[in-house]
Amino acid sequence: MELADGQKILPVGKALALIRECGKNRVRRVRLTGDVAGYKDLPILLHESKKQGVATEIVIAGQAQKTWLADMFAAGADAFLVDMEGAADGATRTTLQLLRNMRFSNVRARWHMHRGNTEELKAVVETAAGLGVKELLITGAKPHAGNKMKAQLPDWSQMEAAAALIREYDGSNAAQGILLQDKKMRLTVESCFSQLRAFMGGTDARYNDNQGIGRGCEAGRSFFAVAADGSFTPCLYMEENAETPSTGYCNTENVVAFWEKSPVLRTLRCSGERIRECADCCFQRRCLHCQAWEKDTICPMYHAL
Repeated sequence: MELADGQKILPVGKALALIRECGKNRVRRVRLTGDVAGYKDLPILLHESKKQGVATEIVIAGQAQKTWLADMFAAGADAFLVDMEGAADGATRTTLQLLRNMRFSNVRARWHMHRGNTEELKAVVETAAGLGVKELLITGAKPHAGNKMKAQLPDWSQMEAAAALIREYDGSNAAQGILLQDKKMRLTVESCFSQLRAFMGGTDARYNDNQGIGRGCEAGRSFFAVAADGSFTPCLYMEENAETPSTGYCNTENVVAFWEKSPVLRTLRCSGERIRECADCCFQRRCLHCQAWEKDTICPMYHAL
């Protein structure tokens, strides 16, 4: 749920109604994103979420103030997801250190890996682990304004190096000199970074266990989003005026109606299984890339085979 985006602010009444509907329909987790620190009614939403049995995860980009974090914790925030720009991101390090000092244990971090920063993976893992992060999510390059990619996906050799480090970390919880104090941090490749997940499983689909809904893009399959203007969409990265299936905005205000009857979601759920550009790729059955991509986005795996 996007609370604020520039001049667009989700009315608190609308947000509360959505949370109550989620509780009524057994939606057990809501992620709160956007300009969360500037959303003055956030404590009210957190209180209502607790009342409805809906767990909340607040996404933080940049540095958060200690008093604000304490207020959100007191209001009932269940988890925080902190976006990392890199190992040297001072603002993120400060936020994570504050959360650790407050002994708030349910903290995850997320890092966007692309062709220009793949070599930072080891340092990012060390930093997150050293700051008490419960889980580090590795995600791929994302679309932004105009549905253009922010950065290129890692190439084949870069994914080989990243996969090797992740495998070693998972096997020993101390990869290539990364020594953890508590050895409890999980290292997870997000489903939207399907190329790396599929790559790590190998080219033989019979032995590649990257399967099911979580094998790739889950927009419209396991989640959808509400934008700050109150509109519903499979994912916040899907532009309002993009062609189907990259569209998603509609006038419905009912969670169940959108999830069960939206033609946009119906199209998206089917179209992802018939991506023409992926038809000849050996990973096709074990990969489902971000559905917000432009058609001409270069996939490092398909073009390397």
